[in-house]
Amino acid sequence: MDRLLFGDNQFFGVNHMSEEKARAQMMRFQKTDAIMDVLDTAYDAGIRTFMCTTHDRIAEIASQVRAEKTRYRDFQFYPCMPYA
Repeated sequence: MDRLLFGDNQFFGVNHMSEEKARAQMMRFQKTDAIMDVLDTAYDAGIRTFMCTTHDRIAEIASQVRAEKTRYRDFQFYPCMPYA
């Protein structure tokens, strides 16, 4: 397992410290392209693992990653079940 995982909370309006920040993040990441921009930055910085929940929009992200197999050749998804 990688030492550093990138999570999805910010993309779906989850912030355990601030409801205001959570709302702002939910607005910022309404479009999948905005999420992919952040994931691209993380990937380019060497982060290869994305821990994600079962949120409906994860399918869109996974589709974009699959569509660019060369770019994301070693990108990994670690699904988790929140509050399970």
